Amino acid sequence: MFPARRTPFEGHPGCGAPGTARACGVVVAVKEIMLAAASAALLAAMGPGAAPTTPAPGQGLVLTAATRTATLNCDQVPRGTHPLRLPACTALSAANGDFDALPGQPAVCRVPYQPVTVTAEGEFRGQPVHWRKKFANSCVLRAATGPVFAFA
Repeated sequence: MFPARRTPFEGHPGCGAPGTARACGVVVAVKEIMLAAASAALLAAMGPGAAPTTPAPGQGLVLTAATRTATLNCDQVPRGTHPLRLPACTALSAANGDFDALPGQPAVCRVPYQPVTVTAEGEFRGQPVHWRKKFANSCVLRAATGPVFAFA
């Protein structure tokens, strides 16, 4: 009347025998978890993506935070992939391109320690920029840098 009930593990080698579905389920699940972990490790090892780490002269900045990257050019009209180009360029202008002097944003950060390393490579208004800093977490990053790394 009703078709035989199939287990989700049928078709996997060694999982067709009666009474093996539970054991096969564990083995298949472990294999899938190991594959997912290996894939995640490979992606993490690949770094922040295919974006260049240093732009060509006159092309502005490449900003990275964790695994995200944005470009920002503040010459005349703000351009690039940064989602907050105008506020980021305004903050950089207020600091004369000095990332350690950014005005930041007031914040009370109670988030646990989850370090974030950010970088800026390229040039700001003709001056070379090579800056890297580690922050305790994303809240501290935003408090210190304002909109400049708000894409992270």
